[in-house]
Amino acid sequence: MAQTGSKAKLAHGWGRSAAERNPATGAGSSRASGRWAGAAVAVGVAASIMTLAPNASATAPVSQSRGKFLSGQIGGTSLDSSASIAGEIAQNYGGSPVIKANSLDVSALNNAVNLPLTGVLQMPSGNVMSLGAVKQYARALADGSARGASGALDNSGGISAGGQNSSAPSNATADLSGAGGPTAAQTLGNLKLNLGALSAVADQARGSNGARTGRYRIDDMGLDLTAPGLANLVNPLLTDLTTQLAGLGTQLNSSLGGVVTITGLDTLSNAVDGLASVDLANGAITAGLKTGSIHIDVAKLLQSLGLDLNNLPPNTHLLPYLSQALATSLPTATSTLLSSLQTKLTNGTGQLGLKTLGADLNASQLGLASGVLDTLNTNLTQAITTAAGQLAGQVFVPLANQFSSMLDIIVNGQSTSGGTFTQQAVQLNLGSGAAGAQIVLASASVGPGTPVAATPASTTPAPAQARPAGRSDIKIDAGRADTPSSSGAESWLAVGGVLLVVISAAGLLTLRLRTARLARLAR
Repeated sequence: MAQTGSKAKLAHGWGRSAAERNPATGAGSSRASGRWAGAAVAVGVAASIMTLAPNASATAPVSQSRGKFLSGQIGGTSLDSSASIAGEIAQNYGGSPVIKANSLDVSALNNAVNLPLTGVLQMPSGNVMSLGAVKQYARALADGSARGASGALDNSGGISAGGQNSSAPSNATADLSGAGGPTAAQTLGNLKLNLGALSAVADQARGSNGARTGRYRIDDMGLDLTAPGLANLVNPLLTDLTTQLAGLGTQLNSSLGGVVTITGLDTLSNAVDGLASVDLANGAITAGLKTGSIHIDVAKLLQSLGLDLNNLPPNTHLLPYLSQALATSLPTATSTLLSSLQTKLTNGTGQLGLKTLGADLNASQLGLASGVLDTLNTNLTQAITTAAGQLAGQVFVPLANQFSSMLDIIVNGQSTSGGTFTQQAVQLNLGSGAAGAQIVLASASVGPGTPVAATPASTTPAPAQARPAGRSDIKIDAGRADTPSSSGAESWLAVGGVLLVVISAAGLLTLRLRTARLARLAR
């Protein structure tokens, strides 16, 4: 699918009635089964967007999350209409933790995607997707934090690397063999995408509007396809080369007028037979030239470009990398292989051992033999050069174009809409336009949630300091305000020579008034 393809939208949403939650505690103790209201998933060039909005009639939750492995649409039919693959939803209204977790078996998932695709991709049959069992997880806490997850998970909703500690393989296969009808099959015979364990996790930190983050993992991704045009080009070439080498003896006998014995010819024949496959970037791409089979290890291909399959930028389309490999890298490598074969044949013909009647050729015979060998080299070179020149235009570029019209793969899908953050592992776009199919594998969402209420300040007064037994908290002495001792056992403050404030080591407050001075000031 071209990256500029149109977008299709799917309705989603969630909600709970007041009866479905405990108003006393706010804890969503029962499984959320409400309807999706007014949210959307936009599938296409941009990130797929999933908005999880609470029902307008219900109080908004403090936090909420969702984990769902399979979503999308096929030919306008939403996969969310299948109750058997409903995701896990957790909503917290300020009470105890809400945690939902389940596993989906293989039959439920595969029944959901076993929808008619004949009209979508001109498939000979509708059974395109094959999925393994998965886990789905959702957690929402009263402190505003939440986690949604799906795929190969551990018990806390975290990613289980390599599917370890998880009974669910969470793998997927998309088999598009025969898609596009008979005309397309002449260019692209078979196309199969194999995905290893898939996982997606979305987290929201605690507190009001806590930070939202997502991560994903794809343990393996491989593409297998066949290019009938490659086999149709290479096999006649190899047959032609083999025939010319086999006829060398007959040509020499005719030119030299005798029986010529040739040694070393088997080396040239073995070189032609050995032209079986081409290997790029340490196994990133392997192609069987005689069969037209091509395998792409996507992780290795990206690694050869300095990229990591599990650390790609958000909403990465793999199509440009795959198309570049098919339309440019692969024909270049195949042409290089053919050129290497040409060099071997040219050098090899000069090293053939020629004898007639058991004796070496004389000068005259050598001259005649050289003419025959030169003609052979010219014919071999022409055949190889012609075939190499046809690789890109007649085989690989049409192959890449046909591939692009059938499948696009988006990795690390991330989006935020309506207060909901969504993380996806893989989105497959099959076909194009309104009749296409968009399938999301391993999706997780968090939010929106209402701000977490701040802890109110305490109105309880601080406890009074215990006073020494038998004393008042405040003592007022009328008389002479003697200056306290400087022993450090007391703290004091003189005010205008009339008032002395004394605080003892035991915390007793004493006010001493100099009454005589106060009387003089009053006159």
